[in-house]
Amino acid sequence: MGLTPRDRSLASGARAARLVLALLVVACVVDAASEWSTPLIAGTGPSKTKDSDFDGIPDRSEIHLATASTAPWFATSAVNADSDGDGQPDGFEFCLSGGTEIVSPGKIHPVVPQVTLGSYQHGDSLTLVLYVIPGDLKAIEQFHLMVGFEGPTGKVMLLDLTDLFAVNVQSVGLATYGPHTMAVFQTSLPIANTVGLFPSLSIMALGSIAGVKTGDSATFTVHLGHVYRWRYQAIQSLDPDEEEVVQGEAIPQETEALPGAGGSEVCSTTEITKPTGTPGVVERLTVAAGCDGGTWTCVAGICAALVGKKTVVLDHLEFLD
Repeated sequence: MGLTPRDRSLASGARAARLVLALLVVACVVDAASEWSTPLIAGTGPSKTKDSDFDGIPDRSEIHLATASTAPWFATSAVNADSDGDGQPDGFEFCLSGGTEIVSPGKIHPVVPQVTLGSYQHGDSLTLVLYVIPGDLKAIEQFHLMVGFEGPTGKVMLLDLTDLFAVNVQSVGLATYGPHTMAVFQTSLPIANTVGLFPSLSIMALGSIAGVKTGDSATFTVHLGHVYRWRYQAIQSLDPDEEEVVQGEAIPQETEALPGAGGSEVCSTTEITKPTGTPGVVERLTVAAGCDGGTWTCVAGICAALVGKKTVVLDHLEFLD
């Protein structure tokens, strides 16, 4: 039975109410924290989102970061707000580095407007953690959370999920560092009927803060229930007419269920970039893949499954231009 106009109006009103509630929660946290001078986070979500050391990174995120790689710059502690002892909380270092490092003794990152997208897998869900500096929502202009994927017809689709994200935020928090603030948003996606429905899913967050455009993006693939986040690097070619070639590395988003935690990326790929005709959206065709030994146990068949598959990548820098 279809919804009546009144039903649709009530549903729309309920969604708007949830959005307003989420914004009010953050606004209250920001206002209450105006005089804080030590790292602190106030969470509104369930216990699974707790942050024991109040550094701005939820415990499960820190556990994932510390065990998903042997890189020393991710050797963070869930019970030490400043893992490298340089005076800057772990959450700020993660956000301001664009998610590339936390432990960098003596290196104080300039506190500038920044949006960083963190992620990890817990069971059958993919958790997204959005870090925003400064943590004052009134300072964020034109914020968007976008998703890109290959549709049923093979055409790359681009959707704006900003409103949907706002009404599905499970945890809202705020970390402070001296006079600076960082908002932390966390939500979970069921893998089976979201990320797992597509060969690849690319998520991008971007906005303008104090006149500075900033953003972050991540591409995910799923194999046998395990989520991998891809990191890409362009390969220089001597032939100017040759299509752009990139190398990809698959970083496991789940550490609890995979043996050998503390290893390097599971797979590496060589891909050719294909134009999509949509600015900021690129498509990559995997032409070769190999499993990295490391200390991870390679999930059976993932390398063979990747060859010939298309990967959608959103370039937030292109969208910000």
